[in-house]
Parts: sequence; structure tokens; C-alpha cells
Amino acid sequence: MKAVVITHSSTFEGRADAVGHFLEKRGYEVIRVFSDFDHHRKKTLSRKKPGYVYLHMTPYSKNLSARRLFAIHSFARKVVKHLEERIEAGEKIDLVYILLPANSFVPAAERLRRKYHFRLVYDIIDLWPESLPLKGLSGLPPIRFWSRLRDGEIGNADHIFTECSLYRTILQSLPEKKTDTLYWYKKDTEKWKPEKESDFRIGRPEKCKEQRTDAADKGTEAAVSEAAERGTRLRLIYMGAVNNIIHISMIADLLRALHAKIPTELVVIGEGERTEEFLLAVRETGVSVDYRGPIYDEKEKNDLLRSADLGLNLMRPEVKVGLTMKSIDYLYCGLPLISNIQGDTEKLIRTERIGVHIEDPASEQTAEAVLAAAQDPDMRRRARSAYEQYFTEKHFENVLQQMLEG
Repeated sequence: MKAVVITHSSTFEGRADAVGHFLEKRGYEVIRVFSDFDHHRKKTLSRKKPGYVYLHMTPYSKNLSARRLFAIHSFARKVVKHLEERIEAGEKIDLVYILLPANSFVPAAERLRRKYHFRLVYDIIDLWPESLPLKGLSGLPPIRFWSRLRDGEIGNADHIFTECSLYRTILQSLPEKKTDTLYWYKKDTEKWKPEKESDFRIGRPEKCKEQRTDAADKGTEAAVSEAAERGTRLRLIYMGAVNNIIHISMIADLLRALHAKIPTELVVIGEGERTEEFLLAVRETGVSVDYRGPIYDEKEKNDLLRSADLGLNLMRPEVKVGLTMKSIDYLYCGLPLISNIQGDTEKLIRTERIGVHIEDPASEQTAEAVLAAAQDPDMRRRARSAYEQYFTEKHFENVLQQMLEG
């Protein structure tokens, strides 16, 4: 049996590789069709690997640009042409697995499926145009057409996955009986150390029971004052792209409210077109910034995450997303979340008690909730437990296996 796994974006390649690896373990020969363009560094790469096909994508420099839309649409056409050439040359393809977007994959793949009768699976990783910051433009004919490219025939696929359950609520065209949520996973490569605590917590694990009781008697304000007197800082971290969908003003308001109570530091891992704007906004709050840029070494990145008290994940409200990979990275390291993301993430925070869901970042109540979360030594263990329950390779492959058996 032969399967083809397709994505246009270097951001999605990890998930595409995971799907391909799963299929290979089940006896499939897998061809991965990727682009030659690195989305984060905005560079064309020269790559060759057995079992991989790298098709050329037109370079672009801005995420929100007509050139990027043209590049992706053109790439989708190249993929369809490549598949058709393989099949016409006598190659039998049993399964085509496509990560969406691009929306233009859907009508083209449906045409090929009807003609060549392979099994077709879509994996919706993002919603375009719904997840893009296009406030006030959603009703325009070009935007509606963009959505219809995906929605018109997506229900004809043999199976559909969504990155989060929120997408199943938003997209009414998805057939319920053949749609499942397939959460991203992070490979577990390091031994979990539940005893590791950050400097802000009141006491070390072996002593914290007595001190937690004492802190509870004093109240959060007294505990924070005591921590400030010891020279302790609240250490937050933001990891990921610094782009058009992060909520810079909301992050600044929250940091300002926290810094008024206790010295606060923000570690930033990542880069993007709004990096300078973001760093300037944070520095204007008086918060200390430790900017590390992008970090590709997994151990170095995880060590930094574990050194923090909580992980930031605040996005613009018009962005339609229920879960992000950065949240899974945070939970893997036992790092509780500060998030405003609706749907899956909000539900996890509230039901598993693994952080703070933010609505009003500048309020006294929000600052108190964040500081209380930072002082709760059990929250890190619950954060890691949420990773182990929902975001492991085993859970990922169990959901895929149900698709194969369906």
C-alpha cells in the first residue's frame, strides 16, 4: 500500500512526518510532498531526502500578503499535477493525507479522488480566512470565496481530522460521523522531574507543605510582599512566532499589573515581523526582558521553559484557534498556562486546573489569580499530567488507528 502525505508549510512538517511515521509502522510506503520554502526564515531551501518530494514554492516575505496567497495557491496546483503524473505513470496510490490549509487543495483533491479512487483524508490545522486578523473583512466576496474553496466539498473526504475541537464547532460543513479531533503531540524525550520548582514558589518541595499553609494564612498580598523582600522575581516566558496574531497590548497590560505587585521578568524565545514592537511594548511596562531569539536545541529550550513560573499564550480575539503547539510545549515542561484562547485551551485550564484563563489583563483579580497560580506547587504537576493524558504520541496514534479501522 502507498500513501502520500502533503503540506505546503514548513510549520506543519512535524505533524506530517508524525502521520507518515504512523502509516509506515502500519505497512504503508509513504511519500511526503513538502515545499522547499522555510516559512519562519522566509528562505528557499535546497533539500533532498529519500521518500520526500520538495516542490518549489514562490518566496514571500510577509505573512499577510497577496504574494503569500499566490504562492500557496500555485503550490497546490503543483502538488495536484505531481500526483496526477505519478498515477498516470502507473503508480497506485491508496491513501492521500492532506494538511489544510491551503483551502485550494480541497476542490483539486476531490477531482482527483473521483477520477482515481484513492482514500482521501484531510487534517485541518488552521482556519483560513477565519483565523487571520481580517476584522471587518469577513463578509467581502473574496473572503467568502476563500472559505467556500474548503467548505464546498470537504465533506466528501473519507475522513477529516481537526487540530482542535473548536474547529468542529465553527465549521458546520464537517460531517460529524467521520470527523475527529487529532491533537498535536510532543515526543517525550526527557525524564520528567516533578520535584523541580521555580524560584518564585514559597519553599522547596520537601518544605512547601508547612510554608504553603503559612502563605495561605497570610494571603496572596502578604506572600508576594515577602517574596519581593527576598529579591524574588516572577518569571514568565513567551515562546513562538512574534507575528500579527499575538495580542501585544494584552500582554503589556498584564505585565504592567503584575510588575506593580512584584518584580517581573519576561523571557522571549522566538522571532517574527513584530519582534521589535513587542519588545518595546514589554520594556515600557518596566518589566525586565530576556530576549533569546529562536532556539532550536530542544534541551536548551526545555530548560528555559522549566525555569519559568508560567507560560504566556495570548492571541488576538478574532483569531479562531482552540489549541496551539506552544501550549503543548509548556505543558510538557510542567509549565502552567496564562491564556486567552477559547475552546479547547480554556476548557483544559478550567477543568484540569493548569493555569489562568485571561479576560481582563489589567484587573486586580487577574493579577491575583496569576500570582496564586505561580505559588501553587501542585499546578506544575497537573500541567504535566494534562500533557500525558492528551498530548502524547500514543494518544495521537490511537486516534489515527481508529481512522484506519473505520
